[in-house]
Amino acid sequence: MYKILISCVCASAIVFGSVKYDPLANLLAQYQKKFEWVAESTIELITGFEGYRNKPYIDGAGKWTIGVGHQITPKEAKTLFRELSDDEVRGLLHQDLKKCSDALESALKVMVNRTQADALHSLCHNIGPDRMIKSDVVKYMNEGDNQKAANAFMNWTNPGLKQRRKAERALFLASE
Repeated sequence: MYKILISCVCASAIVFGSVKYDPLANLLAQYQKKFEWVAESTIELITGFEGYRNKPYIDGAGKWTIGVGHQITPKEAKTLFRELSDDEVRGLLHQDLKKCSDALESALKVMVNRTQADALHSLCHNIGPDRMIKSDVVKYMNEGDNQKAANAFMNWTNPGLKQRRKAERALFLASE
């Protein structure tokens, strides 16, 4: 059914010789996502920076954390007294990254490639979705200035995060 529909739409575009109006392009544009879900490369990147722990610990900012950099909220206080399974750790990471994906998808008005998405998710996971959507990184991306956006990664650094931000910036600028 879809093959027939696409064939008909393509044929229409060819028959009408339309240069300015391409029904297939319009159809596909409706289904194209600006931001695809997190890739395994993103998870590996963030896990490499954050580490992976099944037991709660106090992070560098003095906050209770578990899994892959997941800050324990008051509602999750019960996790302070138990060890999480690998599936639970991965589930928390996916919940955190879903929040980042949703925030980035709503804030960004431009398309991103895979390496940019990885770098953006890593930064968002570290600084939080609320800060991310208000960041200069997003602002400059929406203005179409990827170089300024890449440089803005360094606005979110301290001595302990300098290497991470440099790596995220380089990844952001890397071609796919």
